[in-house]
Amino acid sequence: MSAYYDLYETPVPEGEEPKSLHARVCSKGTISGKEFMERVFREEHMPHAMVVGIVQAITTTLGDWLAKGYTVEIEGVSRTFL
Repeated sequence: MSAYYDLYETPVPEGEEPKSLHARVCSKGTISGKEFMERVFREEHMPHAMVVGIVQAITTTLGDWLAKGYTVEIEGVSRTFL
């Protein structure tokens, strides 16, 4: 897995001199929901409507839990995949 980074100034309290830089991972781009569902449909041999329904159900349920302030862990999905 490769990752792209950019350097940013580390925030410091007012009146202090900047001390260092820190790295942040940069995204390579954005994959649309439509493109994501099309790939799942092609690779998993599931009916397209089923893929769309499952993604919509996950999106709705995930949004509900996040809106309530929960952290949701989905095995195999991690920010490290950025």
